[in-house]
Amino acid sequence: MSSHQRLTVTQVDRQTSERELCRDDVATIRTVGVMTKHSAIDFRDASSEDLANFAKGLESVDNIVGECMKNVPGWSDFDPSSITIKQLCEGLSNQAYAVSVSDAISPKTGQRVAQRVLFRVYGKQVSKLYDPKAELHIFDTLSKYRIAPELIGTGDGWRIEEWHYAVAVPCALMNNSSILCQVASNLGRMHKLHRRQDFPNDIPRDPVMELRLKKWGKGALEISESCTSDMVKGMGLERVVSEEVPWLTHWLLSHASSVSGQGLDVVFCHNDLQENNLLQTQYGLRMIDFE
Repeated sequence: MSSHQRLTVTQVDRQTSERELCRDDVATIRTVGVMTKHSAIDFRDASSEDLANFAKGLESVDNIVGECMKNVPGWSDFDPSSITIKQLCEGLSNQAYAVSVSDAISPKTGQRVAQRVLFRVYGKQVSKLYDPKAELHIFDTLSKYRIAPELIGTGDGWRIEEWHYAVAVPCALMNNSSILCQVASNLGRMHKLHRRQDFPNDIPRDPVMELRLKKWGKGALEISESCTSDMVKGMGLERVVSEEVPWLTHWLLSHASSVSGQGLDVVFCHNDLQENNLLQTQYGLRMIDFE
């Protein structure tokens, strides 16, 4: 048998044993319009040391197992030794772990349970990039709309999400008109969410880009001061922050916001729609990691 086993998403969803997904054993998922050789999900062994250094309040991977057993329906029926953890190789501002139980059926009740969930851990410095409380509130709202994955549980510095059996859609496939139209359709619906009658009033309607341009520009300067890389020094960050950031902010905000459809409308946005955050599932394209 080939070292690359091709499975449908449905087959992956129904399988009852944990797949050890790594460079040496890649289970690729065949979905419409996506070339799997560009879209395999990479995992590595979860490290308690890395987790403790990255996050606050979580000292080891055993803490992740414990929280999943408390929060994921039906998982308290399983022995902790039957729960496995793999870390996703992607992730900058947070770390993500695939946490799985050995069977999709509870050994006590015989009821079907989620066999895998995603455990997301926020970094200690994440507040420098965005407001974690506001981000969680927005995620919870999108979860209730069934746009974001289901929110299963939360705690200080972490949350548990529904796992999507899927493959990422790389930028190289954006020349596929079928995929491009699906992405545009999903974004179009998202950009109208703030018009819903039940959309929370406490989610800010002001453009977030002005705050982020200033805050992230300042943060980039602070980091560059201690960086010895010639590439960073050659970026001219002082000029960018002092001249280009104010110019770009003024240009973006100078257009009349009352004119709809001009391409600069103030709408509800994803704000981080890069290829790892766009997934092809058996039920269509799904977006994750909203900011």
